[in-house]
Amino acid sequence: MQKTGALLLLACLQASGQRPEVTIPDGTLVGIPMTTIHGRTVSAFRNIPFAAPPVGPLRFQLPQPVRPWRIPRDAGVMAPACLQYFSLFRVTGGQEDCLYLNVFTPQLPSSGSDVSLPINVYIHGGAFEFGTGAAYGPRYLLDYDMILVTINYRLGVFGFLSTEDGVIPGNMGLKDQVAALRWVQNNIAYFGGDPTQVTISGTSAGASSVHFHFLSRMSRGLYTRGICMSGTSLMPSALQKAPLFKATTVGKLMNCSFTNTQQLANCLIRAPGSELVAQESVFYKFYGTPIGPFGPVVERGGQSPFLTQLPYETLRTGEVNNGPMLFSIVTHEGIFPAAEFLANETGLNYLNDNYLEAFPSLLDYGFTVTTDNMNETSMKIREYYFGEEPISMEYNQTIIQMAGDRTITDDVETTARLQAYVRSSPIYFYRFGYRGQNSLSNIVSGTDINWGVSHGDDTLYIFNATYLLSESTPSDRAMINIMSGMWANFTITGIPSVGRSTKWLPINRATAMTGPYNYLMIYSPNSFSLNSTKTQGNPVFWNNLPINEPGSGRPVNSFL
Repeated sequence: MQKTGALLLLACLQASGQRPEVTIPDGTLVGIPMTTIHGRTVSAFRNIPFAAPPVGPLRFQLPQPVRPWRIPRDAGVMAPACLQYFSLFRVTGGQEDCLYLNVFTPQLPSSGSDVSLPINVYIHGGAFEFGTGAAYGPRYLLDYDMILVTINYRLGVFGFLSTEDGVIPGNMGLKDQVAALRWVQNNIAYFGGDPTQVTISGTSAGASSVHFHFLSRMSRGLYTRGICMSGTSLMPSALQKAPLFKATTVGKLMNCSFTNTQQLANCLIRAPGSELVAQESVFYKFYGTPIGPFGPVVERGGQSPFLTQLPYETLRTGEVNNGPMLFSIVTHEGIFPAAEFLANETGLNYLNDNYLEAFPSLLDYGFTVTTDNMNETSMKIREYYFGEEPISMEYNQTIIQMAGDRTITDDVETTARLQAYVRSSPIYFYRFGYRGQNSLSNIVSGTDINWGVSHGDDTLYIFNATYLLSESTPSDRAMINIMSGMWANFTITGIPSVGRSTKWLPINRATAMTGPYNYLMIYSPNSFSLNSTKTQGNPVFWNNLPINEPGSGRPVNSFL
C-alpha cells in the first residue's frame, strides 16, 4: 500500500511539472530541483543504479549490468552508502547493494536545444574504507556551466580483499568506478553532458583512485583530465600491504575452514556482510591507523585486471594515460589522523612512551619494514623529527609535519613531478593554506582547537558536504567562490585559475625531476602567489629508510 501511494504521488508530481525527468536506455528517472548558493536552479538525479547489486554470488565479482526498470524511478532520494567500517568512530554502516551514482545538471536537453556541458566525476575519499558519494552536493559548483556526477564504489573487504590470484584478484572498488565512468559515457548526453569532456576528480583515497585510472588500461578513453587532491597512487596507503595474509586472517576470524583460496572465497561469499565488515577493526592498531588496511593491489590473475604493474614502474616507463592534471596538498596534511590523539592526553602520552609500537601503525610501515629493522627505523624517525625532546603537546606541529610528510606530502609531490616529466600534458600544483570557521580537524579531534589546515579542508569550499558546511562567514563564502571557480575552470578548459592578477604556471617538464617546481600557494580568498620550491616535505629522509613498499620483493612483517 505504501509503495502504491508513493508511486501515485510521484505520478502527480510528474504531471504537475514540479520535478525534472530524464529517460535513459535503462528507464525513466524523476529527479528533484535544487538551488545553488547564488540562487541558480539545477536538476538533481540521485540514487541511479549503474551496476547490478554486488550481493550473493556477485560479492567480490566484476560489476555486472543493471537490470532496466519499467516504472519511472524516484531519483530524488539519497543513495545508500556502501557497507563500511568507519575507523574514526569504530562503527559499521551502509549496505552491500550500493552501486549508485548522482547526476546534477544546470540544463537538461529539450527539443530544439543543443546542450553539451563538460562533466566532473567526483570520487569520494575515506581510505578505501568509508565514505559515500551522496555526501557531496552541487550547491557551489553548479553556478558554473558544468555537470557534477558523484559515485559510490565498494569499500573495505567488499571492494579490495584479494587472495593474490584469480579467485579474488581484488580491485573490485576500482572496477566499480570504471563501470560508473562507462555509464557516464553512455548516458550523460541525456542530462546535457558532453562525454568527450570528462574530468575525474577526488580527495585522499578518491585522488589515489583518479591517479590509478591514469595508470590503468581499463580506464582509457573514459576521461580527459584529472584532479588529485591530497592523494596519488604512490602514497603508502594507496597500495594494500600483504593482501593474502589479510584475506586469510579475515577467513580465520570468520571461522572458515579452508586449505586453498577457492575454499576461502566460498566461505566469505556466504558470510553475513555485517559480520564480515566488522572484522576490519582488527587491522587498526593505534587510533584508527594504519590508514586503510584494505586497498588496491597489483593483480596476479583473473579476468579483466585493472592494475598489473606497480604504479611507480608505470610512471617511470611513461605508460601513463595522458591528459592535464591538477595536484594539491594542504599545509597540515598530518592532522588526519594525528588530531585524534593530539586531543587525547592518554593517546599522546602513549605515543611518547611507546613510539616503537605506535610509529609503525601511525606512519604506515608496520607491514613493510622487516622485524630486524623495525625498532631502528622508528628510532631514526623520532630522532630526525624530535631529537632529544619529548613527543608532547608542545610539539604538536612537529607530529603533524611528521605524519603528513610520510602519508601524503612527499608522495603527492613525487607523483606530480613524475607525471610532468613523462607526459606532455600540463601538470598544475597548488598548496592550500586557508582555515575557515570549520575544519575536518574538528571532526577528527572532537574539539575546535586550531591545529592548522587539515587534510580534506579544501574540499569544503568546492562541495556542500553533508558532514560539515563552510559558508557561514563572508571569508568562507569568498573562498567558496575561489575554489569552486578554480575547479570549474579546470573542468571546462583544462586550465585552473584564481583571480585575475595571478598567472598560474604548470610544472616545467625540463626541470620536473631535478629543479624547483611551480605551485600556487593559496593563503586566503584575497591572497595567492605563484611559488617555486624543491620540496615541501622531507623526501630524502624517508627515501633512505628501509621501508619496502609493496612489490619490492623484500620480506615484510606480518604486523599482527
